[in-house]
Amino acid sequence: LNERMYGALTGLSKKMIAQRHGEAQFRKWRRGFAERPPPASPFSSKYPGNDERYVKYVHDLPISLRQSFIRSLGHGKIELHHKLPRTESLKDCLQRTIPYYRDTILPQTVAQNRTVLISSSENAIRGLLMDLCDVPRDVISDIEIPTGVPLVYDLESRCLHLFDDGILPKPRDRYDFG
Repeated sequence: LNERMYGALTGLSKKMIAQRHGEAQFRKWRRGFAERPPPASPFSSKYPGNDERYVKYVHDLPISLRQSFIRSLGHGKIELHHKLPRTESLKDCLQRTIPYYRDTILPQTVAQNRTVLISSSENAIRGLLMDLCDVPRDVISDIEIPTGVPLVYDLESRCLHLFDDGILPKPRDRYDFG
């Protein structure tokens, strides 16, 4: 699952964002539910519409007439460009990833009693956990998702487990989920 689009903040360090915009605004953008960072320019190298992987493989988004027109003029030929996000909040990310989880991952794997591995970033996982575990919006910003630590979700018991890597202290003692 793709990470959320941080817009004009993409590529900046957390420290730099906090210095430029203040710690409170940084926290709203990073952990808030509906707060979007400033959008990336469609001509920025950080905009996904300038990444060949998105141009080539994304076909399930509406066409952006404006981007298609501008890029067609720039390249001297007719080109259709999809409307890729220029920025996303956690809410936007959730609205994008949850339907994919329900419409694709569940029926093709879980419904067939197959185990599935979802590899993603902190925010996409946070949104998925909001849905799976019924985590309220006002609590989700306090939940810490450990980087690089496999999380095992049991659909039957609706329980999340940290993968025990054998290192002491135990994962539940090393990580604070909020």
